[in-house]
Amino acid sequence: MVQEATTQPEGKKEGGSLLQLAAIVEESHDAIIGKTLDGIITSWNGGATKMFGYLPEEVIGKPMTNLFPPELKDELPRLLEKVRRGEIIADYDSIWLRKDGTRADVEFSISPVHTEGSAIIGASLVGRDITARKTAEESMRQTQLIVENSYDAIIGETLDSIITGWNGGAAKMFGYTAQESIGKNISFLAPPEMQD
Repeated sequence: MVQEATTQPEGKKEGGSLLQLAAIVEESHDAIIGKTLDGIITSWNGGATKMFGYLPEEVIGKPMTNLFPPELKDELPRLLEKVRRGEIIADYDSIWLRKDGTRADVEFSISPVHTEGSAIIGASLVGRDITARKTAEESMRQTQLIVENSYDAIIGETLDSIITGWNGGAAKMFGYTAQESIGKNISFLAPPEMQD
């Protein structure tokens, strides 16, 4: 089998490589979208379908800005202008619209697509849905605000009793700021007669 593969004509080997590459792109969990420099969608993989709900035939040939909410429609043309100059857009966060109208937090990168002669003829976008991550970050931020603004003393510590967190309630109760407390052993709060 290996010998057959190495003795195949060059065109057949290239065709097999292209088919393998196409299968990898199609099966990726990330959205992989090809587009012109004017933002018209030219290719749409299975990851994009799963993420946004559109079949390829529903979006190919249409403006990519259709995936953006009205307040962000100007975002893509600005990014594509950078790609037109040969820049790569990496790890860019935005909001896109799914087919059902819900919003998705998306992190994506855009790279220029070149001809063999190095002319830029389009762009390739690889994106992933980060809605769950953004929701968790917002939840954590809200919890942090609640802890910081609580009138109760809330102190975080390691298993070795080293203080790692100190809110405003703790500062009011004990009279020490977070800067004075974090990193110390919690035993410093005990009255002198109870300390070792």
